[in-house]
Amino acid sequence: LNRRAYKIALMQNADIYHFHDPEFLPWAKKLRYKKQTKVVYDIHEDYPAEILTKHWIPKYFRLIVAWAFNKLEKIISKELNFLITVSPKIETIFRKHEIKNITVVTNYPIMQYFPQQNSLKKDMINNCVNLIYVGGLTLVRGIKEIVQNLEYLSYDNVKLILIGNFVEKGFKSELEILPGWGKVEYKGWMVQQEAYLEMQEADIGLLCLLPTPNHIYSVPNKLFEYMAAGIPVIASYFDYFKEVITQNKCGICVNPEDPKDIAKAIDYLINHPREAKIMGKN
Repeated sequence: LNRRAYKIALMQNADIYHFHDPEFLPWAKKLRYKKQTKVVYDIHEDYPAEILTKHWIPKYFRLIVAWAFNKLEKIISKELNFLITVSPKIETIFRKHEIKNITVVTNYPIMQYFPQQNSLKKDMINNCVNLIYVGGLTLVRGIKEIVQNLEYLSYDNVKLILIGNFVEKGFKSELEILPGWGKVEYKGWMVQQEAYLEMQEADIGLLCLLPTPNHIYSVPNKLFEYMAAGIPVIASYFDYFKEVITQNKCGICVNPEDPKDIAKAIDYLINHPREAKIMGKN
């Protein structure tokens, strides 16, 4: 696919080529010199750290792959014209390698897709409370823990809406045998605008990512999408999450590895509907 993309790029005669996928790096370098043009690398993740969480790479081999990719990425990046990254943390990593042509463009949602915020007018204690998670359904994104938390809630009238694709083989089957799965409504993959409508109909957004190196320093779009939808957020206790949530008083931070702690936060919002409504408005 990268070779095909490269061949198509050669046919375009563009002034600027902008690419996202790290797998395209060797081809980007080739394109840069073949066309004598400008090439921009858009960096969405701390990829060497992300490699350490890849379940399909044998554990003993991940460190080697991460180290090798880190070297390759930084060497080729120095030969490209400009870099864009999603977070200051990743920018700092590249600047330590004496790469100066880089800037941060934070990954915020498009507000026109959120015409109406959820006002949380209903009484959450006496109505079904809809929790929501939208995104990749993987182990490191804390999906198992948010399903497990459902069995510890003080209220039975709670539903967890999961939107996204299961990536890891057998993971969905593993979740389906958990006691909390009976309260899950799995809707599969949705186009972005449909997922945004689901968020605006929900009561609480969940972002309980596990503390992998990449997650700890990430700027997750999902946090801001939940905020744009006008719903309170329950998120992992990472520094950046805490900074945003504390400053804006828009949710609660929890230990993502402790389903009981997640349940405690959900119970709190159900028991304090007025405070939950203010968090959503914030």
